[in-house]
Amino acid sequence: MLEKIINSKVRLAILSLFFTDSNKEFYLQEVVSKTKLDQANIHKELSSLVKAGILVVKKTGAKKYYQLNSKNPFFAGLKTLFEKYNQQTVKDVWFMLEEIPPKINP
Repeated sequence: MLEKIINSKVRLAILSLFFTDSNKEFYLQEVVSKTKLDQANIHKELSSLVKAGILVVKKTGAKKYYQLNSKNPFFAGLKTLFEKYNQQTVKDVWFMLEEIPPKINP
C-alpha cells in the first residue's frame, strides 16, 4: 500500500530500514548493504531526506551517520505508519512461505 503513496522504491526502502529501529544510526555503506540498492540513488535520497528534516546527519571521523530526526513534527505519525508497513511486509512473507508445498521424500 505504501508503495502507491511513496513512489520511490529507494526512499521507501530507506525509510523502512530507519523506522525498523528508529534509534539506530546508519552510515552510507550500511544502508547500501541492508537495502541492496544502488549507492548513488541511496546517497541522493539520504540527502533529500536530510534536507526535508526527516533524517539528521552526524560526522564521526570520515563517516557520516544518518539517523531519524525525532524532533520532526511528523516523526510519530511516520513511525506508526512504517511499523504497520513493516508488520504487513513480514506477514506477506510468512503467508507466501506457507503456500510452498513440503518436499516429499520417498
